[in-house]
Amino acid sequence: MLIYSYANRGFEGELIEIEADLRRGMPGFDIVGLPDSAVRESRERVRAALRNSGFSFPREHVLINLAPAGVRKEGASLDLAIALAILMKSVKINFSTVEKVMVLGELELSGRLRTVKGVSGAIAAGITQGIDCFIIPLSDAAYGADSCKDFMYIGDHKVFAVPDVKTAVQTLFTIIEGKQVLDKSVQKIQPGIGTVSVHKNSFYPDFSDIQGMMTVKRAMIIAAAGKHHVLIFGPPGGGKSMTAARFPGLLPKLSDEQTLQVSRIHSLSEKSVWPGPSENYDIPPVIMPHHSVKKDQLIGGGAKMQPGDVSLAHHGLLILDEAAEFNPTIMRSMRTAIENRKVEFLHQGKRVWFPASFQLMLLMNACPCGRLGQEQTRCMCKPLEIHKFWKRIGTPLLDRISIRVPAVPENLSKKPSAEELTSEEMQKKVERARQLQIERFSGELYSVNSEIPAERISIFCNLTNNLLLLLSEIVNKSYFSARAVHSILRIARTSADLDESQNICEKHLLEAIDLRKYGDGDFFWKCLY
Repeated sequence: MLIYSYANRGFEGELIEIEADLRRGMPGFDIVGLPDSAVRESRERVRAALRNSGFSFPREHVLINLAPAGVRKEGASLDLAIALAILMKSVKINFSTVEKVMVLGELELSGRLRTVKGVSGAIAAGITQGIDCFIIPLSDAAYGADSCKDFMYIGDHKVFAVPDVKTAVQTLFTIIEGKQVLDKSVQKIQPGIGTVSVHKNSFYPDFSDIQGMMTVKRAMIIAAAGKHHVLIFGPPGGGKSMTAARFPGLLPKLSDEQTLQVSRIHSLSEKSVWPGPSENYDIPPVIMPHHSVKKDQLIGGGAKMQPGDVSLAHHGLLILDEAAEFNPTIMRSMRTAIENRKVEFLHQGKRVWFPASFQLMLLMNACPCGRLGQEQTRCMCKPLEIHKFWKRIGTPLLDRISIRVPAVPENLSKKPSAEELTSEEMQKKVERARQLQIERFSGELYSVNSEIPAERISIFCNLTNNLLLLLSEIVNKSYFSARAVHSILRIARTSADLDESQNICEKHLLEAIDLRKYGDGDFFWKCLY
């Protein structure tokens, strides 16, 4: 029988095979295979935990090999695997019923187990390598859809959560003998992902609270339906933050596969807040970092090689409030993540990556003083100052933001409309448009309009000759780049899907141009004076 553990190394990680050898000579305990300080210190933890659990530590010279030898092993998650490998080597038993088993857990001196990071990723990696038996630590709260925030998996595999090393040994021997585990202190994890029956709109504010602003609401519907990146700008009090707080309620629920990926990423992070107080596991994560965030925190990596905010927002929403206050260098570093939908690093000579397929929402004032767009006061910023203010976002990043919509305060003298759009009504439109996209892209590697590759736009966003001529005339008179034209066509396709139209019509194209025009050239302030 082969005993495996897991080393967190990016999203994929690496399986570690634990080999034990007992030989005659002076008693000793050596670990080879590039262990770090925490792994080397496991010698004392393992020795004390076994003795305090009633086991005799071998008197021979113990040698543990962590394979592959060229990968550096970090952390204390190998403790339990090392302990079981030593005990398995010191007894003679037929291992034919189980070929491979993955073991995770940090040992206390008493023999109890501490939880470790990356349980979801470890099991997912083990399943791909043909492992179907897993022993993991029993957390303070029992593993389940309602309580565990660090573990999910899909598939019919044997996963046992144990409280201590003694129970782990008994469980392993029971599995080896082909018997059923009946110990009440052992929790057998059931496959699948469950959710709490709470609708997400019940804890996100409702769009009906926002008076008017129909253009902004329409833009939010299009952004959610096509997963388009969006920029909301305007003076303070214009409704930017209110819109951002309600926008997550429009996003479709995660599929089981997406939920597993999100859980796997968040299990590697020390600052994970997903799934949040609702504990609804099918709700996309929403990440909102402060503008003082550092590059390692936003993009990921660093000494501990942890996922950043762009990866924690995978299949969810990344909101950057006061976007112009972020470090311009950090903002520009997001360009690769947006383009490739993943981030890559070089760690200890090997390529490490995290997925980062997120939807970006930027919130910012229209000018340095913030008055641009207000009817009551006049902005005193010079055009050059406004140019520099918008330049902090960076042209390469701004060019990848498909929808730019101004949020201007509503006239408070107007009576609120009795027919304000609700989040539920808006979400139904989004879900219907998403379903049309899933059907359209059934044979592709993508499922939303915003991810249509440039070489496939002419197929899925086909225009009539008249519309092509109209688009050409507008582009020749504007500052639109080639990427901007592609964004316009993707937005137009989403607009048509919301109307359940097979073809892109003139109104869809004009709406897409209207949502894309701000921020190109100097149009972002001339239109608001």
